[in-house]
Amino acid sequence: MTRPLVWILWGATILSAVTGLAWVGMRELLTRDDPFSAYNHPLQPWALVAHLLIAPLLVLLLGWVWGVHAAPRLAERSRAARLSGLANIGLGLLMIGSGYLLQVVSADSLRLALGWTHGIAGSLFAVAFVAHVMAGLRHRRINGARIGLAAGRRGIPLRTGRAVVLTGSSAPIPRDPVRHPEEASGAR
Repeated sequence: MTRPLVWILWGATILSAVTGLAWVGMRELLTRDDPFSAYNHPLQPWALVAHLLIAPLLVLLLGWVWGVHAAPRLAERSRAARLSGLANIGLGLLMIGSGYLLQVVSADSLRLALGWTHGIAGSLFAVAFVAHVMAGLRHRRINGARIGLAAGRRGIPLRTGRAVVLTGSSAPIPRDPVRHPEEASGAR
């Protein structure tokens, strides 16, 4: 992943978590000074609006990350940070689905269940996101891997006719059998 994508993803994740937690904190932990007020704090509706404006950016970025990071790692069966990555995928899908349903469901009991689901999944997603980044950094440090920075390709592993420069291996890169069916069948 490129550095700008990583930084924007970090920013959207942090802002989404902070605005969501701020809204829940104002709603559940504070008490009303005015008995006729609909809110416990004057900034409570603004925290919700900020969360609803930032969340679509996070959803877009998670879709982008799926295409450039998660799907290729799953296809090549990479073992680095796999457990935390799978946790992020599952929690992200649960967080996104419950967040969208929360906006359209009107039954109080279902809204309560979706609210708890969304809050727990979102909080665990933020924790799993940090754990995934830390696991990836630990894997790179342990294996001595370096990301190629040549030719302005910041953060993108250099690929040659051999394995990715990250591994230091000289084994050929396996090609995708869907894109190259002639190689999968053995015909050359």
